[in-house]
Amino acid sequence: MDLKELTPPQRLLKTKALKRRLIPGHEKQPQIDSSLARRKAGFWGEQMLSTYLKQLPNDKYHIIHDLHLEHNGFHIQIDNILLSQNLILPIEAKNIQGSLYFDDQFNQLIRPNEDGIEEVFEDPRVQARWHRSLLGDCSIKTDSTCSHMII
Repeated sequence: MDLKELTPPQRLLKTKALKRRLIPGHEKQPQIDSSLARRKAGFWGEQMLSTYLKQLPNDKYHIIHDLHLEHNGFHIQIDNILLSQNLILPIEAKNIQGSLYFDDQFNQLIRPNEDGIEEVFEDPRVQARWHRSLLGDCSIKTDSTCSHMII
């Protein structure tokens, strides 16, 4: 059962609005198109993950999408949390095409492009470990609508 439904991220909605308002041929058009494509792909990946999570038994599992937490002045966003009686599992969705390599020395995720240039991303395992440690160390309280959670 979804405690908080999946909705399009604000950054995606804002980038779409910016694209609609941009003058044709504007110099920033390629950057905005690229950003919009990445944001759409990311949201599509989250929607696909949500489809699989919804197949879990409603009486045993609860799902919270796009969870925003605050801990010691830091703001944290977790794509999904799967809750059961015995488990709190943070799940980060990444939708990256191509061959990927994890660089453990520098905590990076690397995707070589066809032209030989390597695109570097933050290693999502670092983010997942951080989320796990925060959730393991803190008690969680929810408001009645589950629109946000406070640690």
